[in-house]
Amino acid sequence: MKKLRLLIILLSLSTFVGCNSAQKNQPEQQEQKQGQPAISDEVKQYLKEQGIDVSKPVGPMLSTNVQEAEINVDCAETLSDFLHVERYNNFESSMEFVDQRDADIKFFNESGLHGKIYRVWFIGNSYYDEITDKVDISEMSDYLSDASKISDYVLVNCSHLGVVRGWDVSDDIKVERLSKILKELKKNFPKIKYIEATNEPDYANEGVTPDNYYDYYKIYYQAVNKVNDELNPEIPLLVGGPSVSQFSMKWLQPFLDAYVKDPSPEKRLDFISYHGYYTKPDSAYILFKDDPSLVKEQRTLLNRELASRGIRIDIPVFITEMGIYPGPAFDDFVTMKNDHLRQAVGMASLFYWYLTTADKTYPFNWVMRHRKEGRKDQLVTRNEFGQPMIETQKLTPYGNMMVMMSKMKDTRISSTSSTEIEEGKGLYSLATKDESGISVMVWNFQSRDTQGFDATLNLNNLHKALNTKNVNVKLYKIDGEHSNYHTDLENCNLQMVEEKTIKTDDVFKSTLHFEPNTLQLIVLEPAETN
Repeated sequence: MKKLRLLIILLSLSTFVGCNSAQKNQPEQQEQKQGQPAISDEVKQYLKEQGIDVSKPVGPMLSTNVQEAEINVDCAETLSDFLHVERYNNFESSMEFVDQRDADIKFFNESGLHGKIYRVWFIGNSYYDEITDKVDISEMSDYLSDASKISDYVLVNCSHLGVVRGWDVSDDIKVERLSKILKELKKNFPKIKYIEATNEPDYANEGVTPDNYYDYYKIYYQAVNKVNDELNPEIPLLVGGPSVSQFSMKWLQPFLDAYVKDPSPEKRLDFISYHGYYTKPDSAYILFKDDPSLVKEQRTLLNRELASRGIRIDIPVFITEMGIYPGPAFDDFVTMKNDHLRQAVGMASLFYWYLTTADKTYPFNWVMRHRKEGRKDQLVTRNEFGQPMIETQKLTPYGNMMVMMSKMKDTRISSTSSTEIEEGKGLYSLATKDESGISVMVWNFQSRDTQGFDATLNLNNLHKALNTKNVNVKLYKIDGEHSNYHTDLENCNLQMVEEKTIKTDDVFKSTLHFEPNTLQLIVLEPAETN
């Protein structure tokens, strides 16, 4: 009952955090414009029980305590290739944003956010005519063409498509129908490479269970094999699943068991996918917004399951959706200003744990423009109260964090802090290098806490391209005043707050101050005057 009540409350809150175009002229929205959302007595009581006063103005996040810290980067200690996570993303399908797509694609491609893999949605059975046995994907053509412009490869999430519901036929006929659909997709859009079998079957509650999911998955891999055999494409289709809403052994173990028991020599599992918003060990949801480090053991646990079944442990894992605000979740109810900063540093923190604890794991950003949940937007789509405010070429703090990631170099190097990250909160750092220079990204994830830091950044063992040379130093910030459309819409994209040219030796040092939930990036590159 507690779980059900929480879900009801969250769904009730969606009338605030997900205001759409049809709502914006309604009288009750006038209350929201003044910072006071219209909410039911039930929701008010729930918020009161959580210690939330919706009538209280929400001020900026400021530190109540400042701790000294050191970030030490050893440029000589190479760790691994750096995964540019900003290049894995979800591409909006909502018709509400169709007029914006051309401009959004051009802007992302020019901003360092062109994708390695972008995920798209392919939902419903309207593309296949059961009477004529014909496939018509014309309604999806513009969408899939646009996705192909913004990314090297496209991952198609196939939500049901009659395989789960709508086709009352044998599995063999389902394979034939699905293969015709996938063949049409692949012929017209060759960048399509990945097929994700269904979406959140554990959440959809449509008769799919941990014990029978593989029965549906088999139809997908058989259809993919059929398409590859018939087309022999330069880029073959790959297939994976189970695309559950969380890292859940309740679903993953039966899925892997069924895969091992499948006697077919044609069986395939090219990637494993799931989503990363929360963990649910019992009946309660534990959101990652309160502790992003909860994801750090996932790959280790999964590899143990794979190895015990004789499945290769280097199989790619796609976290195809992730975030700190699932559904209409929030930290500040009245306004999204602070939550947008929490989203930026929270996503960076989730990325940190996936990047530093797991190989062959690819977390996907979510999402360019969300159809209703403004805290997830990478592009400016709503004002602080959730009302439509669609802007072209304007990034949210989250979008700016992705641009920060794009400025990282290609090889990760050692970076350690004198302070501990406790329950996911604290001072994080990632450092990278390549022949063009060094980039160090540092952020202070605090969620609702208020710890600040005065940090000394030490870069040791600078490589020869920088040592004893003139070096161009750039500093970027994302906080309440910089790279933040709530403060300055005209200058809201990632702001460089300092640029200077200095002569370095073997060591570079800088002092940086971090308020709660703020990010900074420092980039060192050879100056053109060398």
